[in-house]
Amino acid sequence: MSFIIRKAENEDISQIAELLGLLFSSEHEFSANINLQKNGITDIISNPAKGEFIIIEKDSIVIGTITILYTVSTALGGKAAIFEDFFIKKEFRNQGFGKKLFSFVMDYVQKKGCLRITLLTDFDNLPAQNFYKSMGFFKSEMIPMRFIF
Repeated sequence: MSFIIRKAENEDISQIAELLGLLFSSEHEFSANINLQKNGITDIISNPAKGEFIIIEKDSIVIGTITILYTVSTALGGKAAIFEDFFIKKEFRNQGFGKKLFSFVMDYVQKKGCLRITLLTDFDNLPAQNFYKSMGFFKSEMIPMRFIF
């Protein structure tokens, strides 16, 4: 299993946008829009204090990504991370790539001083929920609520 995990750069924007398009086409709350995805990716890559994309490549092709967004937890008194957009291309699933990427990113944010990681998943995406539980995550007593302009 030959692969590379690294921080995304500007030249990765199109491949990440393609992955996000696949992800958003399967979610309940979002839909794919290549231009909006490219704008968001560019904003994050150009502002590392906001967040980062970590990608996994196999044979120079981006096969997976995860978005890290940074915030501050007043409850914990320090830096916290929000994981969004974790996605592995379908043909590379169940081969250990997702676990390698996710484990890397968990270590990465801990080394950056993050005290907590929060993530969201669709309420009926049991495979994702089981994966996150296997990585040590648990259901929060809090529920997500949104307001979109």
